[in-house]
Order: sequence, then structure tokens, then C-alpha cells
Amino acid sequence: MKITICGSTRFKREWLFWNALLTSQGHVVYSVAMWSHGPAVEQPSQDLKGMLDVVHLQKITASDAVFVINRYEFALNDPSKIDPSTRLYVGESTTREIQFAEVNQKPVMYVSDIDEVQGVLFRAYPRFIKEVCDVFKIKPEMVGLRT
Repeated sequence: MKITICGSTRFKREWLFWNALLTSQGHVVYSVAMWSHGPAVEQPSQDLKGMLDVVHLQKITASDAVFVINRYEFALNDPSKIDPSTRLYVGESTTREIQFAEVNQKPVMYVSDIDEVQGVLFRAYPRFIKEVCDVFKIKPEMVGLRT
């Protein structure tokens, strides 16, 4: 399946983890080219960010589905440091991407619904789930995955 990941780029570690995990299951994964949140020296100009946003919408068009990173359990390497009220987050850009996907009749799946989508997205190579989690030093159950 071709999948575009959407979500806030301020949570880079989640993006890298879910990209690796989805790819390890044989999916073609479209991700972001740059991280627009972070140190100022790494941020693209507004013009470049606008162009990258358009390209991201094109990735959604080319995808079979969209996977939204909307739950940030390990953003700080310690989920106990994250306020439970802010654990779910979908910003303005991500909302726009979800709406674009829905208008273009692309299925939208969410990290927060991992129990429902695990059988669809993570069944091809279940043995790799633990391996990818080990690389990122994450317990599969921490993100709701069964191995």
C-alpha cells in the first residue's frame, strides 16, 4: 500500500518511528522533506514551506491511504512527561491534509486508533514490529502495538 504520513513535524521522532514501522511492513511511505519545527537554522522559508505543503498534498493524491500521527506518546522519550490533555494533537496543516484526503476519497487512519488499523497496516511482517521498536528503544505496547 502507498501511504502518506501526516502530522505535526514538531514530533520528528514519531515520524521517523512510524515511517520505519510502516516501511518494514512493505508499504511505500511518503513523508516530509523537511522539519518546519525546530532550530531556526533548520526551518525552511515561508515560500519553501508553501511549496512543500503543495507537494505533500500531491503525495496524498498519489497514495492509497493517509496515516495521521495524532498521538504523541514518546515525543519526549518519557510519556509520563506529556500532559494527557495534550497527547492528542492535530494542527491546522494536518487538518487541511485530512480534509484534502477525505475530499479525494483516501482512507484516513490515525495512530490513536492503532487497535483498529493494526490488522490492516501491520500484518505482513509482524516479526519486524519488535525489531523496529528495539531500534527506537520503544516497547510495542507503549504505542498500542501487539507483537
